[in-house]
Amino acid sequence: MAACAAAGVVVAMVTGVAGALVASSLIIAGSHASAPRRAVFGSLVLALAVVAISFGGAADVVFAHLHNLVAVAFFIALRPREPREHRAYDLVPVVVAALLAAVILTVPASLISSSTLGAPSFAAARESLAPGVSDAWATRLVVLFVFGQSVHYAIWLRLVPEVARPSETPRSFRQTLRALVRELGVTLVVVAVLATAAFVLWGALDASTARTGYVRIASFHGYGEIILGALFATEARASTLKKDSLL
Repeated sequence: MAACAAAGVVVAMVTGVAGALVASSLIIAGSHASAPRRAVFGSLVLALAVVAISFGGAADVVFAHLHNLVAVAFFIALRPREPREHRAYDLVPVVVAALLAAVILTVPASLISSSTLGAPSFAAARESLAPGVSDAWATRLVVLFVFGQSVHYAIWLRLVPEVARPSETPRSFRQTLRALVRELGVTLVVVAVLATAAFVLWGALDASTARTGYVRIASFHGYGEIILGALFATEARASTLKKDSLL
């Protein structure tokens, strides 16, 4: 199944979100879920694929924005089953993020504009993330996308590991580093650090091309989220993942 998911991601890198949805439907067909469940979820995903194909490139733009919500969905699904009186506190980060997103979408665009937002790199971002939209809404959508990316990675890199860790007490940064080295190996950790430093330097020198390069390299993970999310939803396994299966 892992090999099929990887193959689906590779196909999606060429065909876009529609390809990821088609690959998801095929993986759902071969999942361990019951036949009625496979039929329902497979049909739903195929219908979304048809919609994506009909809208062409616009579907990929919509997915670029909506995929930031995937981490939120996984975070909610992976939360341990706490007593009812504690569950509201677990969702505080999600509620705060939603309120901040609402502020970005409702405040006058002039309040979130600056000389930096008028730079060529921001103009390029508006063209790719909000094509055909008025300048005011394009500015809001780009800023919302940036905020959504921050939330997306904060959840994946911090909140999900906190939910998944076997210990009740938070890890220190030193413990986190040791866990990364133990699970990924020294070589991969060093490569990741060097790649991060390279992107920071690239962005300082040429923000526009650095952003384009990052999107091309990182886009595979969004397609992977579609495929894994569809599989977990079909098999209803998200809440049964072992805690030690994540960082």
